[in-house]
Amino acid sequence: MDHSASDQTIKNQLALLQCLLNKQADIYSEIEEKMVQKQHVLVEGNPDKLVSTDQVLTGLAQKIARLEEERIALLIKMGHPNESLKEVIETLPSGEAESLSQCRNRLVKGIERVKGENDKARSLLNLSIRWVEDTVELIANALAPEAGSYNASGVKNNRAIQEASGPLAPSTIQRDA
Repeated sequence: MDHSASDQTIKNQLALLQCLLNKQADIYSEIEEKMVQKQHVLVEGNPDKLVSTDQVLTGLAQKIARLEEERIALLIKMGHPNESLKEVIETLPSGEAESLSQCRNRLVKGIERVKGENDKARSLLNLSIRWVEDTVELIANALAPEAGSYNASGVKNNRAIQEASGPLAPSTIQRDA
């Protein structure tokens, strides 16, 4: 293979690498949009929309994985099997390095935005779980107010019963017994 054919192959590989990076960045933008949508769905409390959104996010994650496999295979073909994208860019002439560096930066920013949205969703889910747990506890306490009449070992706490007795006693079981 002559030198010009080799140069053309390298240029084609770099163009393909740039294309793969741009596709990944575009998909991360879609993931970010879906993560924001997922937060709204969580607030709405719509399980059908949540399942649908999660399915779309799963499909986008699979696309990212396929593109990542293609990118790794291309880097191997280019002779950079164990190098990061940043390390590969550092080996390129400045003109080619600049365009790939811009693609890489766009990709990194997209990943960071998705991480941020994921953190927000995680916080929202944790708050939702806490709210549900507190609500269940309130309901349980309303249904069984006499639970405070017993100590940790299950022995009747006469003092709590005496304090609770009277015209406003919360325990319907004790009052009706």
